[in-house]
Amino acid sequence: MARRERAEAGGHREALERQERAAVAAVAVVDARAGERGVDRLLGVALQRVRIGGERGSGERGDEARPQRARVADEQAEPRPGGEIGRIGGIVRVGWRSGELLEAGLARGRARVEGVREIEAGLGEPRERWVHAGTMPRHARPGILSPVPARLHHERIARGGAAPATWLLLTHGIYGAGGNWRAIARKLVEARPDWGVVLVDLRQHGRSEAGEPPHTLDAAAEDLRALAAELGGIDALAGHSFGGKVVLAARARAPVRQTWMLDASPSARPGALADRSNSVIAVLELMERLPRAWARREDFVAAVTAAGHALPLAQWLAMNLVAADGGGLTLRLELAALREMLADYFARDLWAEAFAPGGGALEVVIADRSSALSVDDRARLERAPAHVRAHHVDAGHWLHIEAQAAVIDLFAAHLPRAGDS
Repeated sequence: MARRERAEAGGHREALERQERAAVAAVAVVDARAGERGVDRLLGVALQRVRIGGERGSGERGDEARPQRARVADEQAEPRPGGEIGRIGGIVRVGWRSGELLEAGLARGRARVEGVREIEAGLGEPRERWVHAGTMPRHARPGILSPVPARLHHERIARGGAAPATWLLLTHGIYGAGGNWRAIARKLVEARPDWGVVLVDLRQHGRSEAGEPPHTLDAAAEDLRALAAELGGIDALAGHSFGGKVVLAARARAPVRQTWMLDASPSARPGALADRSNSVIAVLELMERLPRAWARREDFVAAVTAAGHALPLAQWLAMNLVAADGGGLTLRLELAALREMLADYFARDLWAEAFAPGGGALEVVIADRSSALSVDDRARLERAPAHVRAHHVDAGHWLHIEAQAAVIDLFAAHLPRAGDS
């Protein structure tokens, strides 16, 4: 018997209809870093922890943080004490049938809702869509729905004893992690102690949350925007390769003075996902063929080199092997999600975003011995508007390995200084 039929047979039709009318969104929550999901067994609805601004409740049961329960309540419901919904400024309710966003109680306190999930309470599997409220980026048009941003693992690096007021948010390429750039970051803050560096793992990489689908450039860019807004003081963005196109997509969302694309092109590359000569795709297809579980790291490295890839690349990819619960190692990369990200990366043309003057300066670093930027890309950059500058480095694509000193010198010379307009 369907859940509705069981409820009506049991004489609970009125309560069921009340639940349907309320159709509340599970907004509350608490620990901004947890990103946990839970289920309210009373209502049968999925709950998602979301980031909020202002005061945060803890909502603990003993020492164990837990999601708060969605409340089926009218708009006059009194806020609950402690870590419950009322403490952080009320609730947001989403009507299922109308799709209207009802903001009840947001004016109380300093709470700002980053995102909420629409649910149909009490009817089994929740029907859902993601909406932004309160902190919706200015560029987002009403009615556009997007997931709550993934919580991104990040590492702050500053010169010993320094307290920089401005920070460079620096991220990596596909299959990598922010830590790939740690050596450059440490040397940069020595050269420019007025700046700090935040090394960031993108969604589906490193120790960051996987994030909700779809896994696209825009989703990854929104993750960066949310992190920059949370941290404050982010005055520049930088990304290598795949990450370079992500920071370009984030440029219009985050109010920064400068964006750096490190050997990354704004161009679309139709057909690249099916191009077997594309080393990125060749590596992806290899990992899709190989097992996920390995007894030893050396076995994975041997399998990658046996497929014709260089030893340094194999050793770098092996950094994505992590300890498995049952012993041995497992690949932490979700390859289907990475294929989705790469498909969007190759499909998107972001030249209009690159040449738009409103997002601050755009610094494009070209590795002269790399094919990441085509002849046409380089010619286009020569005709670029004044806010776009191209810098050439005598290196291949792996700038963080082959050209550390050159990259540090470029950042040190061109990151804004106090008093720069």
